Amino acid sequence: MKLFAHRGASRYREENTVESLTFAADMGADAVECDVTRLKDGSYVIYHDETLARLAGVDLRLRDIGQEEMRERLAAVGRHLTTFDELVEGYDRSVPILMHIKMEMLDADFVSRLQRLEKPMLFGAVSVSVVRSLRELFPPERILAFMPGKRDYRAFYEAGAGNIRLWENWLSEVTPAEVKAACPGAEVWIMANDGHGDFSGSVASLEKCQSLGADAYLLDDTRMAVDWRNSHGNA
Repeated sequence: MKLFAHRGASRYREENTVESLTFAADMGADAVECDVTRLKDGSYVIYHDETLARLAGVDLRLRDIGQEEMRERLAAVGRHLTTFDELVEGYDRSVPILMHIKMEMLDADFVSRLQRLEKPMLFGAVSVSVVRSLRELFPPERILAFMPGKRDYRAFYEAGAGNIRLWENWLSEVTPAEVKAACPGAEVWIMANDGHGDFSGSVASLEKCQSLGADAYLLDDTRMAVDWRNSHGNA
């Protein structure tokens, strides 16, 4: 079972930074995940939330601010802002990036940026529209469905996603076997979630997901997961 580092090595380094992704790659992750979103000024930044509340303590929406203000707000609390271009230029490991695209649709500018990429990358889509746009550029095995509903997998698969993300707390209602039966050839990747907003993962969760036939597991605590896998002979 592959192990993917959620927002890089977010338990050990500042999330969604080149340093965090590099650290996770060096720890042994099979891919390093990050988020990309668009600001009011049209720039693309590596950031998860829709607002600055959690990381900067101000309830400003990203769609209402530009890169300069966002950088200043984060710097005021000792945090860094990484842009799409800075990530592409600064990340130099062979471990692929899984880029979680937070936009509901892709504009021509962003598509052009994707076309110019030379680094190993996988792409996560939150809408069927984005899956279709990605499928025009990349094969299904490089596209992950970050689907909003637990029963949306067939629609994302038919649009071109070769990988389906399930939340861990969905597993009582939908299983990897069910998804694979409906989506021949697709892989199922599980996102750690204890149901209360903790994405750390655990040994028990790793073992459960492996027993259910998951192909990959995304989590915050990359070191724990890599140690678990090494202790099981690269399970």
